[in-house]
Amino acid sequence: MDNYRYEIKFNPDRIAYYKLINYIDSSSDFMKSYLDRKVNSVYFDDSSFTSIRDNLGGFADRIKYRLRWYDKYDPSDDQCILNFEKKIRNGRLGSKKHFPIIIPDMDIYECTPNDLYNFISYQISKSGIILNNKLFASLMVSYLRSYYVSFSGIRLTIDRDINYFGITAQEKPLSSFYKRHQNTNVIELKFNPEQRLEAINIIEKFSLVPVRHSKYTKGMSFFTSLSYL
Repeated sequence: MDNYRYEIKFNPDRIAYYKLINYIDSSSDFMKSYLDRKVNSVYFDDSSFTSIRDNLGGFADRIKYRLRWYDKYDPSDDQCILNFEKKIRNGRLGSKKHFPIIIPDMDIYECTPNDLYNFISYQISKSGIILNNKLFASLMVSYLRSYYVSFSGIRLTIDRDINYFGITAQEKPLSSFYKRHQNTNVIELKFNPEQRLEAINIIEKFSLVPVRHSKYTKGMSFFTSLSYL
């Protein structure tokens, strides 16, 4: 499977978290691959909430759609890029397809969810790609992410200060939606199939316990009757 990789998440307790942090800070096995940055995502789903239902149902093959940007979006900054992403899950392996999106000279937080969908739909259609379902924005998430990489290329990220924004109307700006904060740390290992044994050694060394953790599903549980532990 070309471009497919494992993405294993962990929600460690305080002791395991600081054990890992101290090791990363003092070891030469991992190094910083990027400066810390704020990650922002708007998730899209259909009227049946297929992405959530497939996740909760444990379906091996599933798809999730989101618009992602980093730090504060500035349309005059050539380095500030928005990407519409199609996340594809095939068993325990995952992949992503990226579609660059240009937002007109305006504050993205003053865009409405309908604005975003129209920008996305129009721009990817010019590449001959048509969205199969009528999607709508259902949740916005922002968090601070730290990035590390091992010498063999195994990637490790740490997410913290996670904020969820429930999108309750498609005609209101993103800045108007209510926020819920989650005080937790989410660690993720990302590695190719041929790096599996090395990744297992890292997991066992720090007594990390893999968990199912979807920020989209977790966030939606704050604003709907959805139950997600």
